[in-house]
Amino acid sequence: MVLCPICKQTIAREEKKTMACTVTTCQAIFHGKCLNADESEFEALRALRKNWVCPKCEKARKNIQPTDKCLSPPRSAPQQQTVDSTSQLLLAAIKNLTEEVKGLKFSLDANANEDTPQKPPLSFS
Repeated sequence: MVLCPICKQTIAREEKKTMACTVTTCQAIFHGKCLNADESEFEALRALRKNWVCPKCEKARKNIQPTDKCLSPPRSAPQQQTVDSTSQLLLAAIKNLTEEVKGLKFSLDANANEDTPQKPPLSFS
């Protein structure tokens, strides 16, 4: 049994004129008439159904204040050292692979030049 948060009346499964809030933590279902939507407004709301946010969630979104502070706890020194050493190992591995690729390209180019018959230089008289 689902109740409309506005009128507190039951919403029947077969009822067509309803809207569901897409906010994961809410997902409340409303009667279209409780949203004061006339037929054209209701159809417009239905078209936006995937992204429709109920009035309560919309108000909550507007009240969220942006912050420039990191919300995760700071890393401890040992954790940071592990991250730094892992980064250094990855960079060294990338450099080694880059050198290997350069060597392979050089070998391929050298082999290609050996397999291709040399054309005599053009001379203009």
